[in-house]
Amino acid sequence: MNRRRFLSLAGTSIAGVALVGCGSKEANPEVVVTKIPNVAGAPPTLAPNATPPNTSGAASGASPAAGGGAATFTLEAHDPYDWSTKAFTIEAGGTVTVKNTGVLPHDFSVDALKITQPLDPGKTVEVKIPEDAKPGKYEYYCNVPGHKEAGMFGEMTVVAKGAGGAAQQGGGQAGGAATFKLEAHDPFDWSTKKFTIEAGGTVTITNTGVLPHDFSVDALKIAQPLDPGKTVEVKIPDDAKPGDYEFYCNVPGHKQAGMFGTMTVVAKGSGAAAQAPAQQGAASPESSPAQAEAPASPAAPAQASPAAQGGAAPGGAASVTIEMGDLFYKPKAFTIPANTEVTVALKNVGAL
Repeated sequence: MNRRRFLSLAGTSIAGVALVGCGSKEANPEVVVTKIPNVAGAPPTLAPNATPPNTSGAASGASPAAGGGAATFTLEAHDPYDWSTKAFTIEAGGTVTVKNTGVLPHDFSVDALKITQPLDPGKTVEVKIPEDAKPGKYEYYCNVPGHKEAGMFGEMTVVAKGAGGAAQQGGGQAGGAATFKLEAHDPFDWSTKKFTIEAGGTVTITNTGVLPHDFSVDALKIAQPLDPGKTVEVKIPDDAKPGDYEFYCNVPGHKQAGMFGTMTVVAKGSGAAAQAPAQQGAASPESSPAQAEAPASPAAPAQASPAAQGGAAPGGAASVTIEMGDLFYKPKAFTIPANTEVTVALKNVGAL
């Protein structure tokens, strides 16, 4: 094979990887295999650099349920790798209704209470908190490998039975507030799916990721760009009518991936003291050592095949499997032996 033909084949292979990894609009668990032919004297090849997934982890601006506990609470598992809220309060003996809104399998686990509840895609389950659960803080997480490490964990506060007020569905805040803190996360999620703000109030929004985002509320004619790592303040109009408003990221594809929520506007002065500081809750390392120790990235080294280790497999061939998640490759680098036919298996493990 001459050098020109090799370059043409290599370009085609790279384009194929880009299309499989970034162009699909639906989850595809099938493995796509491509072969790199023998090339005399060819140097080792490196996989494309990976873009890290959400590394906001413990500092994700959790939104605890407002005031006291509740007999019921609704929690959602999102693709990829996040919950609808990072903190909530529930009574002992209460019920947590958990819905998997994505296409990936998830799990709701609380080790200290011996709870391990699988969450099939698109399904809703009810998890009973034991009647004898002691008041205190408990870590909940998804135990599917890599999901907790990607940020899919939070803090559940259990209070004595009867100590809570009305049910707090979805982690929204009770009453209004003059200010609220919201975070945009990579990839494609907000720190909370629901919050309440007074007309004339201010929403402070931080883009914690490396991707550009946007905070849009069409009904209020709000379209605020969010540059990576920056914080902006968005004023809610003084004449905004009380009611529910959809907020979302209008960067193409982000809303479709789950980056939307509901902002409830109440009359000015009808809320209590500003509730934004309460978001720090379980997200701070001081309040949850277990969360502080969570790894920053799910891209742990994969099991290396002979090719990944730089050696040929038996029979003069080599193989390597590359997993393509949402905004990351795994492994991030591998080596192909020269003068060896190599099989590269490409597996899309993401939701995109």
